[in-house]
Amino acid sequence: MAENNQLHLDIIKCKEDFQAETLDMKNQIKQLQSENQDIQFLCQQKDNKIVELDRQLNEMKKKLQMALQSTQYKESSEIQKAFGRDNSA
Repeated sequence: MAENNQLHLDIIKCKEDFQAETLDMKNQIKQLQSENQDIQFLCQQKDNKIVELDRQLNEMKKKLQMALQSTQYKESSEIQKAFGRDNSA
């Protein structure tokens, strides 16, 4: 009878350990999902920034190409004016 009681206690302890580990793993899953969402948000922000910088770069390339092709922009001050810079300040 004592052996039966001991086996029963061992089974109860195993069940409690299993439930504790399961709860622990569920909490870890929630934490990892939250971290994953944060990382996805940051990636999207980075992608948006890259698109915006690429757009600005293309705009600047067009302005530079126009400045280089045009004969009226011989002086650097005129080139700076074409790029929207004001040297009077």
